[in-house]
Amino acid sequence: MKSPFNYESKPSGVGTVKTLPWYIPAIKLKWGLRAIKNIPKGGKVLEIGCGGGAMTRGIKFYRPDLEVYGLDFSENSLKYARKNPGGVNFIQGDIFNMPFKSNSFDAVVCFDVLEHLENLPKALGEVRRILKPGGIFHAAFPYEGSFWNIEGWLTHLGWKSKVIYCGHVVNFKVGQPEKILEKAKFKKTERRFSGYLLYQLFDAVYFTIILLRGKNFPYQVEGYVSSSDSLGAKSLKVVKEMVAGLFYAESLLLFFLPGLHGHLTYNK
Repeated sequence: MKSPFNYESKPSGVGTVKTLPWYIPAIKLKWGLRAIKNIPKGGKVLEIGCGGGAMTRGIKFYRPDLEVYGLDFSENSLKYARKNPGGVNFIQGDIFNMPFKSNSFDAVVCFDVLEHLENLPKALGEVRRILKPGGIFHAAFPYEGSFWNIEGWLTHLGWKSKVIYCGHVVNFKVGQPEKILEKAKFKKTERRFSGYLLYQLFDAVYFTIILLRGKNFPYQVEGYVSSSDSLGAKSLKVVKEMVAGLFYAESLLLFFLPGLHGHLTYNK
């Protein structure tokens, strides 16, 4: 599948993310930190597809003892990341040919990246190359081809908002990326889910609005409320925090049931 999405047209991952319930991606950061909790002081962690660095800075905030890197190919997104690096080393590069030595990272993490990759096995080969023996790979991504969620049903009915306005080229079914990872010789240690009914309804409505208006919003919600002091942004922030709290609660309670998002942790 091809997508017309231009990654330089909209910065991703702009703003701040913490594990507190009023951040929309909080649960993704929470499970990501859980995956790397046993990495000792001085360990090296890389986020691939870091965008504007919101999640990468979140990792560094909670694990200041680690050496944290962020990699992305988008100059526009990295421009935002470097305005507030927060102790993170941000580097421009290609996930299929990363500018790092072999066996150099204790962990590689990614959030909402796998669904953008037309050649996932090739990317996973690069991840294996730069990971140390026994190193950790953690990924969060949507199962947008699964009948376990609303967007899976919409996708099967021809809904293409995520293809056009996000660059999603792969619609994973539950179990599909797991098989690809195992074929790439990774060993699964944990699988969790998030994004249940309330989140799915919100996400589907949000991206349907974008599809109907025929153009993207300039920022993601977290990025907008973090970058503007306008009355509209302040009002949206209050609503966002209340809604995000509901998303967080349902994901904490139901993490063992298939939802929109998967959170996979594997070892090399």
